[in-house]
Amino acid sequence: MALPQSSTEALEGGHKIQLEDLFGILGVDTIHDIATAFYDGVYADDEEPWFRDLFDGRSDKELSIFSQETFFVQRFGGDPMYGGMEKDDDFVEHVHRTVKMTPRGLRRWMQHMRKALLKAIPDQKFKDAPAIRSLLMDWFWDFGAHMLNSPDDASTQTPAKAPAEATE
Repeated sequence: MALPQSSTEALEGGHKIQLEDLFGILGVDTIHDIATAFYDGVYADDEEPWFRDLFDGRSDKELSIFSQETFFVQRFGGDPMYGGMEKDDDFVEHVHRTVKMTPRGLRRWMQHMRKALLKAIPDQKFKDAPAIRSLLMDWFWDFGAHMLNSPDDASTQTPAKAPAEATE
């Protein structure tokens, strides 16, 4: 089964930005910054320790950053052999097959990625920053939904909180 490619486009200033254009716009340094900001957030996640624990101990943080950077460079229109190996659909599906991918985990992943994109792709640095971030968030959501393999369960649930007015 093929993973989502570039079904999402962002419109900015009358032109379309496609996923495959992003390497030329962002460059490897910004893509590295996205991966670094994402994993910095994940490994520091004390609000949802179950999510952090999915990554912690599974692989080295620096290796995770490099792996995500490699995948993004290839998907965003860079060298298909960047990082020394092609990360095609089969490779990505194989890597994630052993990871419990739940809707709750996807939502938490997206929260960390949104923060990473805001940090790495600021409006002041990229004229099309909002459109680029929107394109990426749409693609990440589609990609993540494709990777889901488990329902939410007690280990990925956050206890319900009482409404603020009820606790005062």
